[in-house]
Amino acid sequence: MEKDIYKHEFLEYLNSNKSGNNIIFDEANSEYSPFENELIHSVSVIVDNLIEKMSEGRGISPEIHVFCVKDEIVNAFCFVTNKHYYIGIHSATYVELIRRTQILSDYLVQNEHLSYYQNKNVSDVQALLWTYAFKMILVHEYMHIILGHCDTICAERAFLWENENGEERLEGTLNVIALQAIEMFADELSAMDAAWQIMMKEEDIESIKYDLLNYYLAVLLVFSIFHNYSLNDITHPKLGIRLHSIMAAVDDTIVKGLGVTDAEAQIEKIDTVIDVFMEVAQQFPRLFAYDIVTELGMGEFDKEYIDLYNAAADVVKTTNSRAIYPIDEFEKMDQSTLELLNWERDFLQNAQQSGMSYEEARELIAKMRKQMEEL
Repeated sequence: MEKDIYKHEFLEYLNSNKSGNNIIFDEANSEYSPFENELIHSVSVIVDNLIEKMSEGRGISPEIHVFCVKDEIVNAFCFVTNKHYYIGIHSATYVELIRRTQILSDYLVQNEHLSYYQNKNVSDVQALLWTYAFKMILVHEYMHIILGHCDTICAERAFLWENENGEERLEGTLNVIALQAIEMFADELSAMDAAWQIMMKEEDIESIKYDLLNYYLAVLLVFSIFHNYSLNDITHPKLGIRLHSIMAAVDDTIVKGLGVTDAEAQIEKIDTVIDVFMEVAQQFPRLFAYDIVTELGMGEFDKEYIDLYNAAADVVKTTNSRAIYPIDEFEKMDQSTLELLNWERDFLQNAQQSGMSYEEARELIAKMRKQMEEL
């Protein structure tokens, strides 16, 4: 009975702020396969428990309810009303993930050149990919809620929508770059959450690498699916920047998790999975939006990322005031920071090409930076 009350409030708000007659997905009237219906039903049963565990681990207790909306457009969103928080995920999102993870897992297991997947079961790989992909979507929306994004945006725009063209948002106090910064926060915090989960369950580097490879593939799959349904989206960062920020967040989290003196060297070993990730992405232009990956090599990438980072430094001061779970504020980057990062990147590459080890190159960079600071 209590669930029905929340369902009514969810639909009432949804239908009053979005055109159309939105309804909750009902497997009894579904045209999906029995397997797809059963998965949606199973997730609907356990999702509240997932939300509760994420909150307990952070010492917070927001009232969040998740519903599957019957809709053939891939989408996910969140909002707040009457101090109740809601996450909605379209039924097409579940099904697209099921179908595409099936195609991808078949390829990974059958490709004899991919040693990570030798002797793996297709259904196990698909289950892992689907779980990472779905959790990425769910946790992304959850982060919008606890970081104060819903309370900030819903107060002035009535709704925090994903994958809209953003035109109605341009009139608010938060401009497009600020909205993109908010999306970057949700991405990075969800990536940190996933990285901690991987670190907690794995004991050796090879196992971490296997899980990270699947996580990155799942994230790219999610971005690709949403990208296909929202080509005019301007409220999210460029997909290459989103992918880069997630990988950076994962690396930082793993360094903290390893807690050893040679953590950066360990990261160098772990990051070899990115080459495999890129290789797989290239094989599937019909499955992945490969321009997401190619954007990582664009000349203007660093400048756009730093502009977004600096916008994030401003917007967090606004969202923190309404956040259930405030995050640390941080300093902005400037042009000299960008130049230093580019110099370090080029130095590392040239040093390793000349035979210097990664550890030696990092040690030399540290000494040179100290000398520059003393001048």
